[in-house]
Amino acid sequence: MRGKLIVVTCLIAALTLTLAAAGFWEKKPYTQWSEKDARKMLEKSPWCYEFNWGRQSNIGSDVTGPSIGSVPSPTSTPADDSRGVTDAEREFITIVRVMLFSSRPIRQAYATLIAKGDKARLEKLKDFAERDFGDEIVIAWVIDSKPKGATSVFDLDRQLRALAVGELANDTFIASSSGKKVYIKDFIPPTSDGTGAKFVFPRTMPDGTPFLTAADKSFRFQTRKFKMKDDAVAVDATFKVEDLQLAGQLEY
Repeated sequence: MRGKLIVVTCLIAALTLTLAAAGFWEKKPYTQWSEKDARKMLEKSPWCYEFNWGRQSNIGSDVTGPSIGSVPSPTSTPADDSRGVTDAEREFITIVRVMLFSSRPIRQAYATLIAKGDKARLEKLKDFAERDFGDEIVIAWVIDSKPKGATSVFDLDRQLRALAVGELANDTFIASSSGKKVYIKDFIPPTSDGTGAKFVFPRTMPDGTPFLTAADKSFRFQTRKFKMKDDAVAVDATFKVEDLQLAGQLEY
């Protein structure tokens, strides 16, 4: 009997640990998410890869590290303070959040933020939050900075707005850990709704088989280098397939 009790206790402990480790998206539907939950989904979740690039002007060295922020306002001005010190004279970090926009969790997070707790408004956003993206994989770039309003954000935004899909055709792709690769099919410059620029890829290979399956360990997004100050910077993002599960379904 004692042995059975130990086994049961161990099973309960394992189940408790599993539930504790699960993300909030596995514990409750998006209709119950808070704004804090939604921001976490858009900034610190398996569906969002955060790339940071920065510089400390006093030592001239690049810095990287985690940073959380929000989409900058188009009307913002470069960071400044009462002493007249600009971002060129202090440490600043440019943030590029690479999001799987075609996945439901990312769009559900946006719907939650737009609704601001209004259930009727959230219901009106149901199609946006839950619809299937069919045969396309859409990756969004949202740009931010710390401190807010760094000139590098505006420089990168201008570069993205000036891009055409033809300029990305040869060096923008997604590749799976099993060796499959598909190149970009469309590009949408940054939109006014704050959801960023969109890189669009086919969801299937030329022979009709899926680009990605649960058997793949990861996949990587890669595009051209962009000019940040005096550096040509490549923003690559890798996503772990096993973490892109929602209610037992692969979401990407």
